[in-house]
Amino acid sequence: MRGRAAAGLAVGGVAGLAALAAIVVFARRGGEPAAEELLPRPAEYVKDVDQSESVYEVANGSVKKGFVKGVKELDWGKAAGGLAAGFRGTIPAPKSGKAVPDGWMGVREYGPEGLAPLDAQGFLGVLKEHLADWEAVERTTWRPYEFLLDPGGKTAVMGLHFGLGGRRAGGLRSDIAADLRARAVTEDGSLWRLDRVEWVRGTRLDATRTPWVDVTDEAGLHFNESDANRALRQSMIEDRAVTNSGSLVVTDWNRDGRPDVLASVVGGELVAFLNDGNGGFTRQMPLGLKPDEVARTYLAVDLDGDGLEELVGGTVRTDRGGKAAIPIYTRRGGAWETRWIAFDTPVGLRGVIVQALVPADFDRDGDIDFCVCNYSDADSKQQLFNRIVAYDGADNYLFVNQGGLNFTEESDARGITGTQYTYVAKWWDFDFDGDLDLFEGNDYGPNHLWLNDGKGRFTDAKDHIFDADTNYSMGVTVADWENDGTWGMYISNMYSHAGNRVLLLSDRISPEMRRLGFLLAQGNQFYERNSSTGEWRETSVSRMVNWADWSWACLFFDVENDGDRDLFVANGYTTSTDPTAPDY
Repeated sequence: MRGRAAAGLAVGGVAGLAALAAIVVFARRGGEPAAEELLPRPAEYVKDVDQSESVYEVANGSVKKGFVKGVKELDWGKAAGGLAAGFRGTIPAPKSGKAVPDGWMGVREYGPEGLAPLDAQGFLGVLKEHLADWEAVERTTWRPYEFLLDPGGKTAVMGLHFGLGGRRAGGLRSDIAADLRARAVTEDGSLWRLDRVEWVRGTRLDATRTPWVDVTDEAGLHFNESDANRALRQSMIEDRAVTNSGSLVVTDWNRDGRPDVLASVVGGELVAFLNDGNGGFTRQMPLGLKPDEVARTYLAVDLDGDGLEELVGGTVRTDRGGKAAIPIYTRRGGAWETRWIAFDTPVGLRGVIVQALVPADFDRDGDIDFCVCNYSDADSKQQLFNRIVAYDGADNYLFVNQGGLNFTEESDARGITGTQYTYVAKWWDFDFDGDLDLFEGNDYGPNHLWLNDGKGRFTDAKDHIFDADTNYSMGVTVADWENDGTWGMYISNMYSHAGNRVLLLSDRISPEMRRLGFLLAQGNQFYERNSSTGEWRETSVSRMVNWADWSWACLFFDVENDGDRDLFVANGYTTSTDPTAPDY
C-alpha cells in the first residue's frame, strides 16, 4: 500500500518500498495456505502505531545490521552475534522438502513439517549448507509485515518475508524465499537480537543454465543522454516529480521482417531502434517530433487494412478548435503524415494523462478499434482527494473505426462511463459468450468488467468479483497458464509490509476500512476460472504470487520454453542518489 493510502487510512508510518524486479515461477500445483503459527501471536501487544513503528525502526534495523548483514557477507561470526543466548530456530535442510519438476530450475518447496528446533550453531549450520556452493550473496530480504511489541518493550514477535539471492559457479543463480515468524529481544532498547526463528513455508530455486544475459549496451539499445540531462532527470525523481516517463513498442517499423523497438520519453524524444539482423540496433529519430509532441505511450497497429502499421500517440490535445484530438501517424507514398482524430470533450478539459492504448475489433466488423486508458486531468487529485476510492480521474475513450482512418469516440454511447484513474485495460471474452469484453484496471478504486452484449454495447458487471472492493491496479495479463483449460487473470497492484503492520494495530478505523486496507496491502491478485462452473475465484495468497512489492507490468510467458507459461512481474520504483533515503 502506498504511503498516500496509509495517510488516507489515518494510520501513517508507511515506509518506502524497495526497488526490485521479480520473476514469479508458478509451481505445478497450487500453494498451500500458510501453516499454523509456530510462534503464536502474543495475547497483549502495543497498539499505539507511532510507538510500535518507532521501536520497529530500531529493532528491525538492529537485526538487519547484525544477523542479516552477517549472512549477506558470509560472516558467520557477525551472524551469530545477531542471535541471542538461548536461541532456537527451525530451518529445512537443502535436500529436504518437496521437489517440483521444472525444465529450467531446480525447485524445492519447504513446509514446517518435521522441523526440529535447533540451537544457534545448528541453525547457522543448516543455513551454511544452503549457501555452501554460492560464490556471493547478492541480495537479502528481511521485511516484517507484522511487528507485535510486548508492552514491556523488551520483546517483539514478527511475521516477515525472508529472502536470499546469489550467484553460484558459472554465473548460475539461486534464490531462497520464505515466510518466517521470529522473535527479537533487547536488554537496553537499542541492540536487538533474535531468540526465535520459525520457518513457516518457503521455496528454493537453483538455475541449471543461464538463458538470459543483459546485452543492452552491446546491442545499442539505450538513449544517448548527456550527463546534464541525466542529472536533471534524477533531480526530478528525487523531488518525486516523475512517476513514469515513457513507453516501449515492438513492431517492424521499417518493414524488413525483423522486430524493431520504439522508445519514448514524454516531453523528450521518440527513438526507433532498428534491428540490424546481427543482434544489434541502430538509432533513428522518426517523425521529427518536437519534445512537447512526444507522448507518454504509443500503439502500433494497422488501422486501415493496408498491411502497414499506423502509430497512435497517447496525447490528448485540447487546443484544436474547441475539440480535443489525438494523433495518428500513417505512411503515404513512403512518407509519414499526421492525422488527428477530433472529438467532443467537456469545456475546460486539459492535462489528460494517457496510460495505455488497447486495440481490438470489439464490434466484429473486420477493422480495429481501440480504447484509451486515461489516468487523470488537470482537475484531478484536488485538496480533498480520496486515496482509497476516487472518482475524480479522467474519462476513458473508445474510438470506433469507421474506415479510412476515420474514428468516432463512443465510450459513453456504448455504455462505458466513469472518471477513474485507469492504468490498464484488457480485451478478452471473460464470460465465454463469443464476443470481447473489456476489463478496466484502476488506481485508487474499484476495477470494472464491461460485458459486451454481442452488438458492441457494454454493461458494467457490478456483481462480478472483478468489480469488487478497491485496487491500485497497474498491470493485467490473462493466460491458460498450464494448457489445461483453466484460465487465469493476474493483476499487479502493490504489496505493503508497512501497511500490513500498522493495520494490525490501529483501532481508529472502521472494520470495513480495515478490510479494504488489508486488501490493498495484500498486493497482487490472481483470479482462476473454474471451467465447469464458470466461476472466478481469487487465489493469489494460496498460490504465493501476491507479494511482488510495488508492481507495475506483468506478463504470462514461457520463460524456460517448457510448454507452459510462467509469470513475470516488473516491480520497484525509483532510487535516490542518497543511499539513506527510502525508495518510493
